[in-house]
Amino acid sequence: MIFKNSGPANQRKKTLHIVSEQKTGVTIEASDIEGEVLVWQDALYEGPLLHNESLMELSMIRADYFSRLGWGEYIEIASLYNQRNRIISGFLQYSEIVLWFDSGLNNQLQLVQLVNWFSTQNTAHAIISIVTRDRLPDVVGFVDFAMLNVRQLEKLLRSRAELTNSQTMLCQRAWRALTAETPTGLLKFFPRDMSSMPYLKNAILRFVQQFPGKTNGLCKTEQLIIYALKTLNDADTSQDQMEKIYLSVQGKEPIPFMSRAIFYAYLQKMIMSPQPIIAKCVLEKTEALEVAEVGDDVIDNEAGAEVVIEEEFQLSLTKVAGQITNSWVDWVQVNGIDRWLGGVHLCDGNIWRYNAEARQLMKTYV
Repeated sequence: MIFKNSGPANQRKKTLHIVSEQKTGVTIEASDIEGEVLVWQDALYEGPLLHNESLMELSMIRADYFSRLGWGEYIEIASLYNQRNRIISGFLQYSEIVLWFDSGLNNQLQLVQLVNWFSTQNTAHAIISIVTRDRLPDVVGFVDFAMLNVRQLEKLLRSRAELTNSQTMLCQRAWRALTAETPTGLLKFFPRDMSSMPYLKNAILRFVQQFPGKTNGLCKTEQLIIYALKTLNDADTSQDQMEKIYLSVQGKEPIPFMSRAIFYAYLQKMIMSPQPIIAKCVLEKTEALEVAEVGDDVIDNEAGAEVVIEEEFQLSLTKVAGQITNSWVDWVQVNGIDRWLGGVHLCDGNIWRYNAEARQLMKTYV
């Protein structure tokens, strides 16, 4: 669907609600909140973010990156980005755009991206508002907007505030730092007054902890995975074990942010690297017939159903894990690295490490 400019704001009636989580969008659609919903689905804490690319160009670069990681076909991922981008490009048909983003890492990165993008558009006739929170008095254990019910979201909407110049300037500066080829600006751009974006500083600080550590090459997520596996019940196997590791790691985060798909990619890398940290012991293999349905008909095996192998396995730490956690061996040195964090391509000759004690990012060559 391609949207057209519908004229001045007083001739427009609809509201566009942009949210980070699918569940939040579903709840808004089930409520009495007027308007349409757009889910801004993108894990901006992983993959390339390039400053000089348009939104469409950057989306295609990210679609290629994620498809190369095996997270889906390029054409399917690109189609989702295209659909999302077409909707936001038609923002002038709406009387108000409401940005729903809580204090979590990915929410704050998405908010920065969107506010920066709107700053490059002609928004003279647009009202852009923000709903953002890190806690709610009447919600015990509040983590994100996805856990809120209809009544709570309706109440939260009344607290929205129109986007300010201060917020726009902060997001512009943050986006430049995030998309720069060198990451040193991430820890230098913070002005004294960040009251207009109170959750951004902690989000950026958590982002830089995803860079390899100075002492052993592990990022914070990888360190938490090792800790979780150390404390796991040996009787747990397969998906139960992986799910418990995931929940354990998320429980150690001040604000959980990582999707299961990306988390499992971290696990897979720790298993499949030349010098793995995690060993995968296959206990049992079984064959299962995977059939596809077309309408009311089930495709039989001869017509193309697949035989898939299902594994029962158990994960454990290798000797290398102990050597790395004791800083005797460096994870990046023994396995190399080829990964994007924002505008930084971490690879041989361009390795940036995070020094937690000094809160500094430093470039190394190994």
